Amino acid sequence: MEKVKNSLYGILKILVAIVFISMVLMIFVNAVLRYAFNSGISATEELSRYAFVWVSALGAILGY
Repeated sequence: MEKVKNSLYGILKILVAIVFISMVLMIFVNAVLRYAFNSGISATEELSRYAFVWVSALGAILGY
């Protein structure tokens, strides 16, 4: 049982890292596009908000 719990914990940590990295990349690309071309991708704003919510929720699970 402990082995299963540790493997799920590892998978959850990897998932949080992937979501966090994708959120950072979306925000960075949107900022560069706004600075360089005066227009950004509006979908990345909403997706980064959802990613922030998921990182917060999954991080709370990891912290617990």
